[in-house]
Amino acid sequence: GSGFGDPISASRSFAKVGGAEDILIFCYDQEVRAFLPAPPFAQTLPNSLSWQRFILGIDEDGATAELPSPYRGKQMCTVEARRVDSQTVVALLGKRGPRPSGGKAAEEFWLAARLLGRLFSTAHELRVVNARAKLAAESARSSSEIASSLLATRKKLEGSLAETRLERQKLRETNQRLQLAQQIARRRSLRLRGVQA
Repeated sequence: GSGFGDPISASRSFAKVGGAEDILIFCYDQEVRAFLPAPPFAQTLPNSLSWQRFILGIDEDGATAELPSPYRGKQMCTVEARRVDSQTVVALLGKRGPRPSGGKAAEEFWLAARLLGRLFSTAHELRVVNARAKLAAESARSSSEIASSLLATRKKLEGSLAETRLERQKLRETNQRLQLAQQIARRRSLRLRGVQA
C-alpha cells in the first residue's frame, strides 16, 4: 500500500521533506545492547560495524558520514543522523534536495523526526513486550503441564504406596497366622510326644 497505511512509504515521504532519499530509524535493543533498524526497515546493513560505530557516536546535535549504502547498486551514501531520544536514532539517507537548515524549519523538522522515531520505537517496545508476554504464557503453560504431570505421578505413587502398605499388612497378618500355626503345631507335637512317652 501507500500513504500512512504503509510505514515505509510514509517514512520515505517524510525523508523527502527533509531533503533525503530515504530514512532509517534505529531503536536500542536491550537484548543485544545495540541500536538496530526498527521493523519494518531492513534488519541487516552492509558493513554493520561501521554503521554501529557511527550510530554510537551520535548525540542530539547529530552527525554526518559517508556509509555503505543499504541499497543494491550503490556503494556509499551520505547519512545525516540524530539521536532523538535515548532509545531512538533517526537517519536521513542520501541527498535529494536542500535540508531544512537553521532556525525554525530545521527545529520543526527534527521535532517531527523525534515523533516519528518515537512511533517506531514504541512499536518496537510493544513487539518486545508482546514477545515476552507470549514467552511467559508459554512458560506458565509449560509449568502448568509439568505441575499436572507431577501431580498425576504423585497420585500414582501415593496409590502404589497405599497398595504396598496393604500388601505389607496382609503379609504381617499371614506371618502372624503362620507363626500361630507353627506354635499350635509345636504344642500338638509336644502333646503327642508326651502321650506316646
